[in-house]
Amino acid sequence: MPSLMDYILAGDEGISEALFLGSPQDSLPARLARPLLILLELSGHGVVWFGIVMAAAFRAGPDYDFLFGNLFALLLLDLAVVGASKFAVQRPRPSYNRDGMLGTFKIDRIYSFPSGHSTRCAAIAAFAAHHSMHTEGVMGALGLGSAPGADAFIVQGLRAWAVGVALSRVAMGRHYLLDVTVGLMLGSMQTLLFLRHLEIPPATISSLMHYIHQ
Repeated sequence: MPSLMDYILAGDEGISEALFLGSPQDSLPARLARPLLILLELSGHGVVWFGIVMAAAFRAGPDYDFLFGNLFALLLLDLAVVGASKFAVQRPRPSYNRDGMLGTFKIDRIYSFPSGHSTRCAAIAAFAAHHSMHTEGVMGALGLGSAPGADAFIVQGLRAWAVGVALSRVAMGRHYLLDVTVGLMLGSMQTLLFLRHLEIPPATISSLMHYIHQ
């Protein structure tokens, strides 16, 4: 007799397949949407974000070591959590995911749950939201001064981006809807955990950056 989980997974697979736009070779909507979907895929890619954070940290100078050092650590935590979750659950990717995936490891190419793009984007959005409320704001943290409503606009934009990336994973056939839904929640929760219990102190960050710059 099928279990409750069997029904949930079957429903998830049916809804996800309905949201799948199809192969670009066979579907006009998929061909039209592909440039945007690829852009969203790249915008949430781990390699891209590690590169952005490292470049920003070296360019911004020591005043921003605490911000970028902890964001880099959060991305590493996300990578570890997603990798461990994929290995533990081992849910295969949708059978219709045949389009080439960019810059992925073997475990990432094979397993679907949770969506690493979704966890990463949600984590970045939650990190920005924290700094908008508890520090000098996102604009101030980046040395861009302050403007009325700018931080709220950035945070809401990042949240919309995270949801957009998550939905694009389903539309491209990379993931099931449950993968990205749990991914968004997991990314937000792990950021909350990180900021409360794992955030690296400024003195430690400064010492590490001083050692790296030598």
